[in-house]
Parts: sequence; C-alpha cells; structure tokens
Amino acid sequence: MLKVTRSEKQIDVHVGTERRPLIYLDQCALYELCKHNAVGDRFKEFFKTRGELLLSSINLFELGQLQGDSLVRAKEFLDETIGLAWIPIEFDCSLVIARELESKFSPSPAICTSLLEDVCASTGEPTMSKLLDAARHSGDDKAVFAFAKGEMKRQID
Repeated sequence: MLKVTRSEKQIDVHVGTERRPLIYLDQCALYELCKHNAVGDRFKEFFKTRGELLLSSINLFELGQLQGDSLVRAKEFLDETIGLAWIPIEFDCSLVIARELESKFSPSPAICTSLLEDVCASTGEPTMSKLLDAARHSGDDKAVFAFAKGEMKRQID
C-alpha cells in the first residue's frame, strides 16, 4: 500500500504490505478483471478488504497499448478497485540482485523506484491511472514495436 506525505520541500513515500495476499497478474488476467463481468465483479468484491496488487513496468507497457473503452475500463478498475492498494515492483531482476548485494533492504530491494518517482511527481493520490497516461505509446513507439515483432518472427522462422 502506498502512503505519500507531501510538504513544500519533500515528498515522503511509505510502501508497506498491509493487505495480504500480494497479487501479481499477467496482462490477460488484468484485462479480464477490468471487464464488467462475473469474474471482474468477484475480484472487486474480494479486493474491497483484502489484497494488494503488484505492478511492474511491463504491466504499464502493455496497458499503455489500450485504447477507447478498454482504456476507460482499465483506468476505472485501477482507480476504483485498486486505488492505493498497489506496490510498484522492479521488473529488472539484475537491479534487485544488485540492491540485495549492497544490503539495500529498505523499503525492499524489489520496489521500483522509477515508478514511485513517476507516480509521486503529480499532485493528489498516487493512483496507477496516472502512470497509465504516461505509458501511452506514440505512433513512433508503435512503429518500433511492430518492427521488433516482425524481426523476432523472422528470426524464429
């Protein structure tokens, strides 16, 4: 759970795991839970009192591809269902290992500091939908991704 305290000169962020279980969802599961269906409703009811969502930069990268109604549903889900009950985790395991070797355990070597900085850079509550806006892909980004996918397919073939 994120708790942010702001003063004129400083932003203090506390990251704690107060609501168990900690939940990491693959994109297909996140998309499904964002929909207005029985599975999404069941998760939303569960999440009212339990659980914290672990979110990585890869989640944001993939969520940044959403458009239209899918984007609206994802933002609604992130703000209304998840709210502040989320923890930004580092996707790059080499960074986590380096932090562990350097004995950097506070708050945790697995916390993604760049996601924390990004979400705290704006005013108000540190909700994930703010990160989602920044993760939107430009036309140039999409062209690079399409080329990379095509090149990967070529090499596999």
